[in-house]
Amino acid sequence: MPDTNTLTSGPKQGDYNYLYKRILVSSLIGALSFLSVKSKWIFPISGFA
Repeated sequence: MPDTNTLTSGPKQGDYNYLYKRILVSSLIGALSFLSVKSKWIFPISGFA
């Protein structure tokens, strides 16, 4: 039964999942870059290495 449910509500659910994954990935990349910048401020020597 789950297969028919996903088929009937496919497009909208897929769009929401895609949008959610895009937001999740972009926020994850932003957090990683923010942490790397903070760590460079905390450990400036490792940034030069």
